Amino acid sequence: MGSASGLASAAFGPEDEKPCEEDPTQAHCEPKPCEEDPTQDHCVEDDGDERFDTRFGSALFTGGLRFGFGGPRREFIPAPPEREVIVERETVYVEREEIPVEQPLVCDLVELNAIYFEHGSSTLTDRARALLDENVELLMDNPACCVFIDGFTDTSEGERYGMALAGRRAQAVYDYYLSRGVAASRLQIRNRGTAVPACDKEDPGLGCARNRRVESIPMDCERFRMLLESPTSNRY
Repeated sequence: MGSASGLASAAFGPEDEKPCEEDPTQAHCEPKPCEEDPTQDHCVEDDGDERFDTRFGSALFTGGLRFGFGGPRREFIPAPPEREVIVERETVYVEREEIPVEQPLVCDLVELNAIYFEHGSSTLTDRARALLDENVELLMDNPACCVFIDGFTDTSEGERYGMALAGRRAQAVYDYYLSRGVAASRLQIRNRGTAVPACDKEDPGLGCARNRRVESIPMDCERFRMLLESPTSNRY
């Protein structure tokens, strides 16, 4: 008997056991976790069919019963699927800002009131002031208009007072425009004397009253500045 047990231990002793890494089906080997090898018997639900147990080399008929070998049963629990996060994006509508195109300003004035003076005088009359107020209103409504202020005398005044009287009359109108808010950059005095008479030479007496005048000549400011820069421009 002693020799028989010795042979059994020699045939199946611990020295014949292989490492579990080489043969995990040995009886002393613990089953792998189902996460590493879900095909193991204890990891698959039993449906009553015949299955082959590779650890014992025999066919087992379970008949719907489960027999666990080699340790407690470990069920494979799959990880829950990742939840898809849907982010709703709000549509933002941006109104396109229309950039207005600036149109160049154009002077629409064709004519302004002329005013008249007493013989030998450069003082504004009440009638002259009323006419100039109408001119100021038109100039304020038309900022693209600039004005040449032309002073005149009649022939008799020209002989006695010369060009100075025509200049004083134009200066009186210039100062009145400034006092009513018209910018100085829009105004220019021109001394015309007896040039461009408004009456016939045959008029008797001290000359024609229509020659004792100041004319306000409106024009586009761009053209106005070009004339001022011209060397042949008659500014005075």
